[in-house]
Amino acid sequence: MVSPLTGAAHGTARRLEREIASFARHLRAANLSPKTIGTYLESTGQFAQFVAATGRPATLDALRREDLEAFIEDLLGRHSPATARNRYAGLQTFFRWAIEEELIDASPMARMWPPKVPEQAPAILREPELKALLRIVDADRTLAGRRDAAILRVFIDTGARRAEVANLHWTPADPATNDVDLDAGLVRVLGKGRRERLVSVGTKTVKSLDRYLRLREGHSAASEPWLWLGLKGRLTDSGIAHMVTDRGRAAGRSASASIPTSSGTATPSPLHEPRRRTRCWSVRATFADGICSVG
Repeated sequence: MVSPLTGAAHGTARRLEREIASFARHLRAANLSPKTIGTYLESTGQFAQFVAATGRPATLDALRREDLEAFIEDLLGRHSPATARNRYAGLQTFFRWAIEEELIDASPMARMWPPKVPEQAPAILREPELKALLRIVDADRTLAGRRDAAILRVFIDTGARRAEVANLHWTPADPATNDVDLDAGLVRVLGKGRRERLVSVGTKTVKSLDRYLRLREGHSAASEPWLWLGLKGRLTDSGIAHMVTDRGRAAGRSASASIPTSSGTATPSPLHEPRRRTRCWSVRATFADGICSVG
């Protein structure tokens, strides 16, 4: 019989499956975000499949550095360096856990180096281009237009990550879970490590949010706790990425860049990274990689 997790014959594969399952329970007990847990388990799952497919040892104590290096080399031949580095980090966490649990004495990755990710200088979205983007969304007075204008201005004011903005809640009747305070001009985001922080937004962003929320009341999914709603319900982080791409094209700019998400992988995403002292943002997005804040 063949293991559904690893694709290997049962026996040694079962041991590796049990260890990965235990690792998953450890991650959940640590209260990590579902996305972070998924990233770590994707790393271990892909490695287990590689081990099975190449006939390598399927037990922790038998794995060696060369097995890990062969896996990373295989990833680099099929995926981007950023993906390979992400899987490397996930496996590092897995083997650190195995040492803590006394399943192994030392990590086979102890003297390994992560794959290098080439740095690419980001393009800068100049003020005229940003104004063109905002004009596109401000001219659209539909629910989608009001929503997109609010999303873009939240990104501009806060520098929050895509997932942080996508996961905002709107539950005004429950202050414990509500993330938006229009009167105070504050937004609460949940960042890496499930750390909460309050970020301020300007009066124009508050106005955009207020306009959107008035129309949101008539949405069939208005009772949902998620702040951003699409046609059929919640607008996810990938939906936001597609929105920025589409709005960028409408504004006359190609959408080609990508940013690191909260999990560290490079995927299309909206505006990101902290504001510079010049009020020019160094951000990476599906629409652009840099942005200067304008009134």
